[in-house]
Order: sequence, then C-alpha cells, then structure tokens
Amino acid sequence: DECLKMARVDGGAAIYLMIDDGREPWEPISPGPHDITEAICIEKDYLQPVGGAKRSGRNDLWMMMDADSGASFQIHRDRLLFDYGAKVSRDRTVEFNGYGQSIIRRCWRPLLAYSVAHGMVPNILKSYIRDVMKLHGLNELALNDCETSQTQFWDRMDYQFQAESLLKMTVIDAEDALERHTTSVSGINDLIRNPEKWICAASGMPHTKLFGEQSGGVLTQAGSSQSEDWAKAVGAYQKQHIAPMYQKIFYILTGSWDIEFSFK
Repeated sequence: DECLKMARVDGGAAIYLMIDDGREPWEPISPGPHDITEAICIEKDYLQPVGGAKRSGRNDLWMMMDADSGASFQIHRDRLLFDYGAKVSRDRTVEFNGYGQSIIRRCWRPLLAYSVAHGMVPNILKSYIRDVMKLHGLNELALNDCETSQTQFWDRMDYQFQAESLLKMTVIDAEDALERHTTSVSGINDLIRNPEKWICAASGMPHTKLFGEQSGGVLTQAGSSQSEDWAKAVGAYQKQHIAPMYQKIFYILTGSWDIEFSFK
C-alpha cells in the first residue's frame, strides 16, 4: 500500500526485495525458489537507473542511495518491484528518469482553475446587492466648478450618513429616490462545477468519490452507476499495478509463474 501511494503521489516508487539466494544485490536472482527476508519501500528520488533511463525501459542496474548514511550501491532489477505512477510516453519516461508522472502534477491545472473559481465567488457576492440613490438636482450642483456646490453635496451626504447611524434608516428628500439592485448569480454553480469535472477527469476518480457528493436529478441510478464504474477502474488498476508484483513474488518463492488473480 505504501509503495502504491508513493508512486501515485510522486510518479513512481519501488520495493527492494532482500532475497536469500547467495548472490550480491547487483547480480540477477539465481534459479529459485528462495526466501524473501525483507522488503523495503524506496522513493523514486533515492533509486535511479545506472547510466540514465533508456527509452526501451529496460534498465538492468539501479543505484540506491541510503537516506540515512548517504551511501549508495547497485541493485539488479530482478530484486525490485516497480510502480511507475501515471503512465506517460516513452520520451517522457526518459525525461522523468525511468518513472511515470505524479497524479498531483496531472491535476495541477484543474486544481488551480478550481481554486480561482472558488476565489471569485466572494468578490461576486460583495456586489450581489447594490443600493442606488437618485439625488434630485445632482447634475445642477456642478461639483467641479463651484466650491459651494461641492460643500452642499457633501453636507447632504453627511446628513444621510448621520441618519443611517442614529436612526438605522435611510432618510432622503421627497424628490430623491433609493433603489436596491440585485446581481444575478445563476451562473455561479456552473462556474464551480466545470473545474470539478476537469479534476475528476484528470484524477480518474468519479465525482461521488472525490467530492463525497451523491448524484441527484432525474436519473436516480447515477450514483450507483458511478460506483460501479469506480469499482471497475479499481479492478483495472489492481490488475495493472498489483498483479505483476504478486506474480513476481510468487515466482521468487516457488519458482513458478503459474498463478492467476481475479479482481472485481
């Protein structure tokens, strides 16, 4: 579990199997069966292919660095179980030094769009309700031409602010008018939902699992359908990532590849 989680987050990880076969770590495994004395999960930054990653993906020797002592030694790929994270092209695999892509890196842009969409909501709500006051004779005050007119304008504003503070109500002249305008927010839900769909597509997880929300609407079976699709996706992931590891361990312990796994 730890290796699979690290591979999904970092783009790759490996398990170093300490095999009691009488050979050194940099040598291929001798014909089995053998005992496995220990298994160590290694982060991809501490396990790199010797001589650089090959486009064929066949790197027989890997250099492992001890995070505590700083010492390093070579390990043959026969003694390693790899999980390469999210799959990428062969050229990108060479660029990532033999590993795949982090799921976080794949979801970076959708998460950024999701964050921006949520950040815009408070700004929209600030202008949700706006008061508009129509002052009788405002244009005749000629604010920029006469200091007296400016004084009259600010005196009128000051009277209204004082009335608002003392009486908790808006006091205006009989010829003035006060209106309240409400901004439409009907599109906010779509503004947020679209980045959510993008995140689901990038992560490969259905909305009901990733955001913890049950599907609603006319199609009452939408939630169960997503659960079934998620179960199939998990089964495919287990077959692709977990089954090869178990097959290799079974081969080391028994000397045979004759094993099948059934994932639902």
